[in-house]
Amino acid sequence: MARLVRGSRLAALAVLAVLALGFSPSAFVGPAASTQQVARASRVGMSFFGSEPPPPPKKKDELPFPFSFLEAINNYASRGSGSLNGPMAGFPFVTTLFLSLLGAFIYICFDEGSKPIIRGGKVM
Repeated sequence: MARLVRGSRLAALAVLAVLALGFSPSAFVGPAASTQQVARASRVGMSFFGSEPPPPPKKKDELPFPFSFLEAINNYASRGSGSLNGPMAGFPFVTTLFLSLLGAFIYICFDEGSKPIIRGGKVM
């Protein structure tokens, strides 16, 4: 038989103190103090008083179906839902897929767990 191991309150407090020190904000590395501001180029072309307007963006050539599908997945992976256009632009695909798979997994676990175990023709 296994012995029942009892701990003291002092041991429990020591464990909590070690955990608190291990997960304290000082354990994580913050941004460097001497970060330099990088000048970013404007993404939107603007025309100023009397200057010529910016050229319109170039349109890409349309790819065949398998390649356009792979390009859409690549754009979604790199830029997120900002790469989508049209009515599905705000739909959270990753969250919906994850919750659907999680729900299916939980359902299968409960469904299979409720079945009786049969070994050698006997129900256990």
